[in-house]
Amino acid sequence: SFPTRRSSDLLPLVGGAGERSLADLRGKVVLVDFWATGCKPCEMTIPMQKKLYAKYATQGFEIFSINTDQGKDAAERAAAYAKGMGIPWPFVRDPDGTAGDAYKVESIPHMVVVDKLGVVRKVNVGLISISKLEDDLDAAIGAALAR
Repeated sequence: SFPTRRSSDLLPLVGGAGERSLADLRGKVVLVDFWATGCKPCEMTIPMQKKLYAKYATQGFEIFSINTDQGKDAAERAAAYAKGMGIPWPFVRDPDGTAGDAYKVESIPHMVVVDKLGVVRKVNVGLISISKLEDDLDAAIGAALAR
């Protein structure tokens, strides 16, 4: 289930002040997406994520996008990348890998569909086919919103 909001769950927002936690999105269906600026497969998923966001955002769907870049200029790289890609949702950084550890992220892209109650409904690791990934996520999001 959704965690109770704790300070350890807060991740810094990129390109803005403040923090965000998955617990802040309780009651919504959430696509948790772990990505990095140098990950070509991650980049290939962005148009599909934009399509799903446009389709479901008004129905209680959010994307909790977590950048995994490391290093002293990681926040600046992530902000420039997101701006260049036209990512319309806010996103956070996981500077010490805590969120990645919690979701057992071993490789990216790593996407998790979480329902309104915080139950994991779908996990996708890696990228084999954009169309299959889109179909799988679309079905999982649609089913979770219908619950």
